Amino acid sequence: MNSKVKKLTQGAMFLAIVGAILILDRLLSGIFNVYVPIIISVIIILYTTEYTLKDGLILSFGTFVLCLLFGSIYLLLYDVVAMIAGLLYGFLANRGADRRILLLTSSFVYIIGEFILTIVILKLFGYSDLEESYAIIKEVASYYNVAVNEGLLALIYGLAIFFTGFLEGVLAHLLAIIILKKLKIKVIKSLSLDKLILNPIFAYMAFIFFMIMIVSLNYHINTALTYLIICLGLLGFVVLLVQGYIFLLVYGMIVYGKNLTWILILGTILLMPLSFFALALLGFLYASGPLKRYLDKKRGMRNE
Repeated sequence: MNSKVKKLTQGAMFLAIVGAILILDRLLSGIFNVYVPIIISVIIILYTTEYTLKDGLILSFGTFVLCLLFGSIYLLLYDVVAMIAGLLYGFLANRGADRRILLLTSSFVYIIGEFILTIVILKLFGYSDLEESYAIIKEVASYYNVAVNEGLLALIYGLAIFFTGFLEGVLAHLLAIIILKKLKIKVIKSLSLDKLILNPIFAYMAFIFFMIMIVSLNYHINTALTYLIICLGLLGFVVLLVQGYIFLLVYGMIVYGKNLTWILILGTILLMPLSFFALALLGFLYASGPLKRYLDKKRGMRNE
C-alpha cells in the first residue's frame, strides 16, 4: 500500500475508533470517562511514533474536534492532557529515546495535567476553594476518629492527585510499548518484566508502612507524625499496587502465553477501582517471595 494512502487510512481508522468510544461513553452516561484519555493517548502515541510529530498534531486536532462534538467539557480537558502526553511520547519514541525518558515524560505530563485540571475544573464548576473536595476526606477521617486540619487535607488531596497522574503515565507507557511491538511499528527496548521486582526487604517495608497507616487512622496522633505516616503508607501502597500489576502480566505470559496479557490488561483497567487492595496484596506476595517462587515453578514446568 502506498505510504501516503496508508497514513490517511490509519488516521481515519484511529479517528473512527475515538469517535465510536466517545459516542458509546456518552450513551452509557460517561462510565468510560476514566479510560477514554488513556485510549486517546495510546492512539496518538502509535500514530506519532510511526509517522511524524506533524502527522500526530493533525490526528490530535481531529481527535479534539470529536471530543468537542461528542464529549463533555470535563472529558475534553483530560483528553487534551492525554493528547499532549501522546504527542511528546510519540515524538521521543520516533527519535529513539530511552525507555526511562519515555516513562518519565508520560508520568510527568499526566501528573502536571492532573494538578492543573484539578484547579481549572474546580474554578469552572464554581468552586472558589477545595472545601467540597475536602468534605469527603473529612467524613472518612471522622469515621476513623482522626483529627484533621487544612494542611493534612491538602496533603492527602495532593498525594491522591500525584499518584493518579503517575499511575496513568505508567499505564500509558506499558500499553504503548506492548502495542507498538505487537503492531510492528517500533520495538522499544525495555527491561524484562521478571526484573521489575522489588527486593523482599523493601516489599516488607512497603507493606508495614501501609499497615501502620491503616492502624494509625484509629488513633489521635501528632499532626506532623500523621503527615509522615500517610506519606509513607500511600507510597508503600502504590509501590505494591504496581508490583501486583506486574505480577498479573508475568503470570499471563508464563502460564497462558502472551495472548492472555491483553485480557489481563483490559480486565485490570476495567476493574481498577475495585481491584486496588487485591492488586496490592498480590504485589506484596510477589515481591516478598511466595508468588515469585510459584511463577518460577510454573516457568520450569512449561519449559520441560
